[in-house]
Amino acid sequence: MSDSDLGLHSHKRALSDSEGEDADHAKATTKAKSKKPKAKRAKGEKKKKAGPRTFITNISALCKRVHGTKLSLSLKSKQTLDSMAIQVIHEVCRAAESARKVSKRQTVTEREVKAGLSIYIDKGGLLTAVKSDVEKALTRYSHKDHQEGPRSKRAGLDLSVSHTENLMRKVVASKVRVGDKAAVALAAITECVLTSVIQEAGAVVLHKAAGSKSKNKSKKPRIKVAHISVSIAGSKVTPSELTGKDKRKAEVSGNGDLQKLFGQSVYLQSM
Repeated sequence: MSDSDLGLHSHKRALSDSEGEDADHAKATTKAKSKKPKAKRAKGEKKKKAGPRTFITNISALCKRVHGTKLSLSLKSKQTLDSMAIQVIHEVCRAAESARKVSKRQTVTEREVKAGLSIYIDKGGLLTAVKSDVEKALTRYSHKDHQEGPRSKRAGLDLSVSHTENLMRKVVASKVRVGDKAAVALAAITECVLTSVIQEAGAVVLHKAAGSKSKNKSKKPRIKVAHISVSIAGSKVTPSELTGKDKRKAEVSGNGDLQKLFGQSVYLQSM
């Protein structure tokens, strides 16, 4: 190859490298322009406060664990279940506080929470199931292999233990301490009760879906507040939206244990 050919080859290669650099620079410039700068907060403008903490995300996870991908929850039903969770926590805490006063302790432990549970749910199959779940959660929480991560994960629970403890501290006396395992036991109680509600309400939905002749049946039906109400109180108060156009009554007898706990709840009576 002659010197002139070598020079021409070197010149072409230099041009190619230059064009590549120009293309990279153009891409970087376009990318930089497409990124919008973050809006700065004006001087004196207050940062928006986060909304009130709820169990809604935990409840969605709980429904997925109970029913898999067969069913989902409507937003209102999640809010209703959140209200039910708060009610359970308040009722058990009040009973646990009464038990603490009798024992004259200055700490609410899992022992007082268990005593509160026996007052809140006096007998029945639900009480047996809840007691079993509480013992499982406490055993798992104390196990040497489960000493890392959030308390909910350590106890094998979907419901937030920290949020449960915050709600618990609002009920017990201000100078009273809350034991480490007390909130775990209370979260396990609340989760077991909600699991029972979700199971019963899901059974109502699946019962209705199985008998429906509609061609436009939803592949993934939703649990609504009406289904929760019927699963607790029975079909004698079946709302019109549950029966549909054919007015077919759901053959549901209700759940006696849950009716004792939530039968007088305002958010269910208003249905």
